[in-house]
Amino acid sequence: MGFFDFFDALFNSEEYADTGKAGERFTYRKLKGRFGASEILRNVYLKKENGLSTEIDLLAVGQRGIYVFESKNYSGAIYGKETDKQWTQWLNKNTKNRFPNPIFQNNAHIKALQLALASFPTLEYFNIVVFSERCSLKTAPITLPNTYVIKRDALDQTLGSIFKTYKQVITTAQKKEIITLLSKSSRPEKAIREQHIQEVTTKCAFCGSDLVERQSKKNGDKFYGCSNFPKCRFTRPIQKEASHSG
Repeated sequence: MGFFDFFDALFNSEEYADTGKAGERFTYRKLKGRFGASEILRNVYLKKENGLSTEIDLLAVGQRGIYVFESKNYSGAIYGKETDKQWTQWLNKNTKNRFPNPIFQNNAHIKALQLALASFPTLEYFNIVVFSERCSLKTAPITLPNTYVIKRDALDQTLGSIFKTYKQVITTAQKKEIITLLSKSSRPEKAIREQHIQEVTTKCAFCGSDLVERQSKKNGDKFYGCSNFPKCRFTRPIQKEASHSG
């Protein structure tokens, strides 16, 4: 652990105790090779259109646009399509876990960023989902623009390709202004983080209504559904998180 990481761990001990956050730290260290430390923001909490908050794992502000990273520190085989609501993690023939489509998750983050940065309407946003090197990506090819699903060891190559393909559209002054604005929402006080956790577990991610427990008539599985059904059809499975180790 380097000098910076030592003090980062000292002042952010809760993050360092979280296994999932380890993936964000590994990704962050790789990003420092492409961006300055001041251009990378971690755990940014922003308001969505429905008034609820969303947490962005990592983002970087460059002169080509805003790079938004969703970190998944999973092992096993990962299956999913860009249009699927849920993706699947296979650890072995007897163990599989379902988790929300990370592309959708990151698109929600980008929409929140667009609200926060409404004074910069022409910004380019890059949706980059980063999985651990320990997993095997079996996902279908991604066709959505500015969208990438990669393993962490392909991060530098992916960013290099973006740098070559896209022109610089943000001035140095604009970049500093954006970083200053977003820094106010980065790694906030504990009360804000706890409020976000409460919202995620009890509120509909689409419309903000309460979630209620329901049971599938088809297979009997229990799940959380929006209380505003049938106007809102958001659902969230009741199940354990995908495994970070393997």
